[in-house]
Amino acid sequence: MLNYLSLELRRMSRDGGYVIMTVVVPAARGAWWPMRSPPSVPAATTLSTHHRPEMLPTMLNRHFAHPQGSLGRLVGRMMARKNAALTYRVIAAAGLRGNETVLEIGCGPGVGLVALAAALPHGQVLGAEPSVVMRQQAARRLRDYGHRVDLVDATADTLPWTAGTIDVVLAINNVQLWQPAAGSLARVHEVLVPGGHLLVGLSEHAVRSDGSTVPADVDSRLVSELATAGFDIVRQEWEPGGNGRELLVIARRGAR
Repeated sequence: MLNYLSLELRRMSRDGGYVIMTVVVPAARGAWWPMRSPPSVPAATTLSTHHRPEMLPTMLNRHFAHPQGSLGRLVGRMMARKNAALTYRVIAAAGLRGNETVLEIGCGPGVGLVALAAALPHGQVLGAEPSVVMRQQAARRLRDYGHRVDLVDATADTLPWTAGTIDVVLAINNVQLWQPAAGSLARVHEVLVPGGHLLVGLSEHAVRSDGSTVPADVDSRLVSELATAGFDIVRQEWEPGGNGRELLVIARRGAR
C-alpha cells in the first residue's frame, strides 16, 4: 500500500473568501519532498499523511501534461526530481562533444537545459516549452547560463528554428503529448541537420493529455511513427530507472 500526502490548497477569491482544492500525491521514498511542508507551499496549506491504494488522480496527472497555475508549479518541482535520472541518461546517450547545437523539446523546469549548458561549453542550448510556469522555473535554474540558452514558447510542431540547423534533439517524457504527432515529427526531422539525432526518453508511467498513462506497446508505436517520418532507428531499449521501466529510443535523420 502506497503512502500518500493530502494537500489542501487555499487561495483567496475575489469576493474575499477562499477557494479550496484538495489534491492527493504520492509520498513514496524518493518522490517529491520529505514528510514535511516544503518552504514553497503557502502558509495556508495544510498537510496530512494517510494511505491510499489508488493511482494518482486523473486531475493531477493532467497537470503533468499541461502544468499551469499553483498546482502546475508544484508539479514542476515533482517533475524536476522524478525525471532527472532519465534526463541524465538521455543526455549521456547523446555522446556530445561539447560544440553541438542541442534542442530539448518540452524542457519543463529546466533540469536538462542546465545539464546541457554544462556539457556544451562551446555549443548552443535550445529549449522549447509551451507552459508559462515551466519556463519560469527553467529560467530560474538557468541564471548562470542564460546567455547561452535560448528558451522559447513553442511545441514540437511550431519550432521556430531554421531547417537543418540543429545537431541533436531531446524529448523526455513528452513525445506522447505531441499533437499532431506526424506533423511534430516531420518538423523535428526538418530542423535536424542531415545525420542529426533525435533521442526520446519515456517512462512507463508517462502521462498522456487525457491523464492516462502511455500504453504497454508505446515503444513499437513510437518506432513505427519515427520510421514513417523518415527516421532510421539506431537504438531502442527499456531499462529499470528512477520512475519504473524507462525507454530510450535513438533515431537518426538520413543524409537527405
